[in-house]
Amino acid sequence: MQKYIVLICVLLLGTSCSVREITINNESQRASIPVTTIKAIHKTVKESITLPVVATPSQQIPIVVPQPTIVKHVHVKTGDTVTKGQLLIELANDELQQGYDSLNNTVQQLYNRLEQAKTDSDITFNSRIQSLHAELTYSAEQFENLTMHSWKPIAAINKLVQIMSKQSELQQLNTQLTMATEHIQLLQQQVVEAKAALSEIETALRQTKLVAPSDGKILNISVKNDSIATPTTPIATLARLTPMTVIGYVNDYQVSELSTGQEASVTFNGLTSTYETKVKKVSQLIDPQSKMFPIEMSLGNDNEEIKSGSKGFVSIITSEVQDALVIPIDAILYNTGQPYVYIAHNGIAKKKKITVGIREGEHVQILAGLQEGQHIIVNGKERLRDGITIDIQ
Repeated sequence: MQKYIVLICVLLLGTSCSVREITINNESQRASIPVTTIKAIHKTVKESITLPVVATPSQQIPIVVPQPTIVKHVHVKTGDTVTKGQLLIELANDELQQGYDSLNNTVQQLYNRLEQAKTDSDITFNSRIQSLHAELTYSAEQFENLTMHSWKPIAAINKLVQIMSKQSELQQLNTQLTMATEHIQLLQQQVVEAKAALSEIETALRQTKLVAPSDGKILNISVKNDSIATPTTPIATLARLTPMTVIGYVNDYQVSELSTGQEASVTFNGLTSTYETKVKKVSQLIDPQSKMFPIEMSLGNDNEEIKSGSKGFVSIITSEVQDALVIPIDAILYNTGQPYVYIAHNGIAKKKKITVGIREGEHVQILAGLQEGQHIIVNGKERLRDGITIDIQ
């Protein structure tokens, strides 16, 4: 009987030891959790705001007519590239051209009459008046000789009559010259007025030939041949695509972080290039339609690959920290809003509360809680607790 009791005790003791060993081994295996780590390093980090943008021409010039008129011929189409002074659209000008031709003939006739009046005045009056002055001077000298030096009454009387006749003729010529001068002045005034009217018609004729005010691209044309153009609606719009303006909108919180001169990178849908620029304008007035604040940037667009209306995104750097301590953002866990990480130290996971700063892409700045070179657990962190054994893979 005692043999059986001893045997049973030995069996129970052996079973107890085996279960304990298995339990210890299982706990040891469960505590050694496989993880991967990465070192905390120093680098320059930049925080940015990314938002949608649209490209618009830096300048849009509406082409308008001064008054309702018929379109004679449209020389360009939407999308055409034009140069300054290039003919775009011709308006009907038949009546203006007829008026111009008629008035131009009138101006020429007035000019001819004016020149003839000047010639006649010079020949008929000025020359004769000069001649009479000379004759009167000579006759006066002869009369003086007859009366002062050799008294000849009859000859003196005849000479006096001759002088009086010449004076009368001179007076008549002066009167006629005055009338001729007034006539010339009248003709001159008529020429000036006719030329002014002709200049107005020339201006009106030029306005019937609508030319490009600058280099650019035709965004749209709203008329066709023989249609009616009105001054209330632009008949075409010319745009300057070089440079191109990029417009985006930010909210109340973002606008306080932006300022002119900040670095920006712009990409557009369908284009592989990234365009580097700077913020040109941050409006302090809210847009009534979007209820947001518009911002502007400028891109050179020398090859005009950016089209009007192209949509894309801009990333604007709002802050930059050099030599910042950074870790992957995926390594961070949160407990009631408090960020923390696990670091690997001598095969043990240690929990570290941290203070984070700015974020750039997949990395975040660490303001407090870590040091450079510490091994931050990235994969397997969700299974950890402070002090647990880890197996670094």
